[in-house]
Amino acid sequence: MTTTESRPRLLGPLALVGIVVAVLASAVAVTLGIGTIPTLAAISSPELPVRHYLQAVVDGDVSTAMKLGRITAGDDDVLLTDAAYRKATDRVSSFQILGVERSGATATVQARIRQGQAAYTAQFKVARASAPIVSAWRLAKQSLPTLTVNLHGPDDMTVKIGGHAVTAHDGQVVERAFPGTYAIDAAQEKYYSVSAGAVAAVFPPQQAAAAEVSAEAQPAAVSAAKDAVGKWLADCVAQTSMTPEGCPFYAEPQQGVTYSNGHWTLDEAPQVALGGWNDELGGWPVATSSPGYVTYSSDASVGGLTGTATTGSQPFEVSGTLVVSGDSVRFVPSSAYSDGGGTQIGDSDA
Repeated sequence: MTTTESRPRLLGPLALVGIVVAVLASAVAVTLGIGTIPTLAAISSPELPVRHYLQAVVDGDVSTAMKLGRITAGDDDVLLTDAAYRKATDRVSSFQILGVERSGATATVQARIRQGQAAYTAQFKVARASAPIVSAWRLAKQSLPTLTVNLHGPDDMTVKIGGHAVTAHDGQVVERAFPGTYAIDAAQEKYYSVSAGAVAAVFPPQQAAAAEVSAEAQPAAVSAAKDAVGKWLADCVAQTSMTPEGCPFYAEPQQGVTYSNGHWTLDEAPQVALGGWNDELGGWPVATSSPGYVTYSSDASVGGLTGTATTGSQPFEVSGTLVVSGDSVRFVPSSAYSDGGGTQIGDSDA
């Protein structure tokens, strides 16, 4: 029987090279103190963290984008969530890296952003530690886009953006958000309503136009205005003076006639209508749609003769502002009335 001896097989040159490379790789990994070796391409590519950041935005992964962008949400940042961003429309759908400008350990990456039907250019800052030389690039702390809503309505007027109640300051809402278009919910209050709308946010340095939201007076506000004007006029006609203070009418006395025991009578109340919200006035302008009628009567004496003086029923108009705060409504007469700018009622006939 022939016995075949097993002989050790020598490793070829290719295998030996493989062993050497593996040993070198292990040595480098130990030297760097990491488990995997970063490729030079990754380390020397400032656009890489920008790609990761923008891809997270495209994917609607706000949580990851915030980590990559080193963004911390505050208590008022109600739109910086995955759920809020999913409700947005016209979001970032794609991007293209256009170029990189490097300056030592910092760089600016320029990208073309496709958002909804529009495209624009945005810039992103990246940096890396100056030592070791092979440290990876990372995004600088990112400045998020802001969306702005200007409110034209009562001081306590609020709106919801993307389903979240937001806080207004001096009639304006400014919220941080990832690029997209966010719905402004319609609202119905007792005296006014707010129509549905939308507001957009885009990456800096662009800035989307602010959304304008106005409070529209409801029938209850018109009714409240009519009642408030009625109470004001009741106070006016209760005055006995021919020139009631701060009122929309006055009577002009005849020279040489002495008047006494005067009184006003409201013959017919005026009909009023509300205009659109006025920021300067802080309410809805109140105007006359149909004039009212008033009469002034008094005792009169002239040259030893006595009798009754009257203006007869004369027309007049009113103007002012309806101011609403919560469930409180008040009518503010035109400041012109304080300066004697009311309607002059015809001369009293003795």
